[in-house]
Amino acid sequence: MDAPVDRTGSVGNYFNNTTVFGGKYIGQDMFLQGMLSMRYDANKAGNIAFVPDLGVELQNPLFSIRWDFNPSHPENWYINDNSITLTKSWSF
Repeated sequence: MDAPVDRTGSVGNYFNNTTVFGGKYIGQDMFLQGMLSMRYDANKAGNIAFVPDLGVELQNPLFSIRWDFNPSHPENWYINDNSITLTKSWSF
């Protein structure tokens, strides 16, 4: 009988749902960010899977453009792992 995930003593169990985030403004209008999430995965060495996420946000007077990249599907040349978001905000 398999032991439940919360009772196994592996590295993946201790770092499950842990995220490390870092970001840096380049000038006033560009923000670069990187995030590394760790998840429990019984099929990986150490029972831990790393999930990276990269992003860039560009601001201009009309709207903001954000590009996110989460590399997880190399079989599709990572095409499905990209997202672009346009954001408009008003203040009055």
